[in-house]
Amino acid sequence: MIKGTLEPHAEKDSFTSEYVAFEHGSVSGSWYGQTFEYGPGKPSKRDILVRGSRNEDEGVMIKVGATTGSFNTFNYGDTVTIDTLPLTY
Repeated sequence: MIKGTLEPHAEKDSFTSEYVAFEHGSVSGSWYGQTFEYGPGKPSKRDILVRGSRNEDEGVMIKVGATTGSFNTFNYGDTVTIDTLPLTY
């Protein structure tokens, strides 16, 4: 199981809704994700809970992204691979 909390920070002068995404997958499998709207009047924290399975020779890849104030395009951080999870997590 992967469990945590996303806590995005909106720009004070944002005129549009902003979004944060948590995505996970593997090299040989599909990617799955959750996208949340945040900003004034929206929850400031979002709980993340992921359960799944992986192949023995692969890790689970995770990446987090958020929209920017420029045309609301997504920017993503580095993809992190976790290979210490059990095969069913």
